[in-house]
Amino acid sequence: IRFYAGVPIYSVDKRRVGAFCIKDSKPRDFSKKDEKALKDLARIAEAEMNTRNMYLSFEERLEIEAELIENKEKFQKIFEFSPSAIAFVSPIGVILDCNEQLVKMHGMSSKKELIGINPFKTLIAKEDQKDAFADYKEVLKHDVVKNLEHSLIKKDGTQFPASVAIGLIRDAEKKPLAVIAIMEDITERKRIDKTKNEFVSLASHQLRTPPTGIKWYIDMLLNEEVGEINKKQKEYLREIYQNNQRMIELVYSLLNVSRIELGTFAIEPKRISINKVIDDVLDEFKVQIKEKNLKVRKNYKSKTTFIYSDPKLLRIIINNLVSNAVKYNDKKCCIGLSVK
Repeated sequence: IRFYAGVPIYSVDKRRVGAFCIKDSKPRDFSKKDEKALKDLARIAEAEMNTRNMYLSFEERLEIEAELIENKEKFQKIFEFSPSAIAFVSPIGVILDCNEQLVKMHGMSSKKELIGINPFKTLIAKEDQKDAFADYKEVLKHDVVKNLEHSLIKKDGTQFPASVAIGLIRDAEKKPLAVIAIMEDITERKRIDKTKNEFVSLASHQLRTPPTGIKWYIDMLLNEEVGEINKKQKEYLREIYQNNQRMIELVYSLLNVSRIELGTFAIEPKRISINKVIDDVLDEFKVQIKEKNLKVRKNYKSKTTFIYSDPKLLRIIINNLVSNAVKYNDKKCCIGLSVK
């Protein structure tokens, strides 16, 4: 290039975005008149570019605004027709807005009865108010999402259980705008859970009856109350007795699960020999231990170590430990049991 003349071009906000220039491979004279003409052309190009950009920016703004309106309408529909109750609570602790589902949930006649009130004093049962307010403060302070369960109150004073999920909403400047609370009445779910647990409890009680009867008949046979039996028959009967006993304990465990869920579970500690419990459990696994050619090393502090524990629960714990040891050890390995 042997000749170059250029004029910078600026955007509306005075940022340099380019240049209007003339280039040539040969040298040439460039008069004041030529310079003025180049500047005028540059200004025309600059004005055309900025007008075009402003038009595009205006179109983009229109598109963004249209999209925002559409998204707002979508959100409004989701908000109003959601099967869950939704409320927006301000940073000072009053309801800013809510949907119709919240109105129905609390037995109100309209939103007017809810907007502007303090939900912690009006909509939450007294015993849960302190915890609910503490959770709300934590969400405001640390911007966490919390899934909770509280007792809520209807207009007539009726209490009902509800699942509550709360999270923070911020404005464009990242300042806390509101806490959104999504609630669901779980009365029916609780009723179904209770019915299920009661059924499991009842079924467990019924399942205990046949094994108990079998145990009674085996005892009669082993004690030769109905006639003599030989040594081999006694051996088989003892195996049947032990397997039946395990079935009884399995049913007992199932019954305990239902008791835990119903809140009626009770631990019954007794003075028992932990050594004997371990020996009995090992005896149950003697076939598997023999098949894998495992060695068992027992290290008991004394011949009889007594502790206070629920014998059935302790047996389940030791059974699980021994079962894992047998299952996950390689052949010809060693299982160690120590009581200190």
